[in-house]
Amino acid sequence: MLTKEQLRAIQKGEPVPVTVGHTECVLIRKDRFRGTGPVAYDASDWAEEELSAVAEQMFDELDRAEKIL
Repeated sequence: MLTKEQLRAIQKGEPVPVTVGHTECVLIRKDRFRGTGPVAYDASDWAEEELSAVAEQMFDELDRAEKIL
């Protein structure tokens, strides 16, 4: 059930944050959704800095896991 404030926002075409179960969602009108176009997705190769950051995070998590065991 939506609140009066949420209903007003939907009528104005604004997105409304809602929680379904334990999942956070955003409710938007169908006509607004169709106008958003495709979602931008960057499928390019990762930069060296990005790979290094992910590797460092992975090794940090492995170190923490070893300390727990």
